[in-house]
Amino acid sequence: MPVHRTAGPVSIHVLDGDVVIDALGHDYPLATGDILVVAPGVEHSVRSTHGGLLLLTVVHADLPGTTPARA
Repeated sequence: MPVHRTAGPVSIHVLDGDVVIDALGHDYPLATGDILVVAPGVEHSVRSTHGGLLLLTVVHADLPGTTPARA
């Protein structure tokens, strides 16, 4: 996953395999069972040599002064 950022916090939970998260100029190697939370607006990227299965969650909260999305 190339370098990007999100408006809300991101949690990355490695379900299988291994990945490396690059954020704030540091590499964070993660293995099965590890969880990393990236703060809103922080540029980050994800890579893996052998592959991995992730549960990636981005929190999209209503911000003051915005109209909430309706389903």
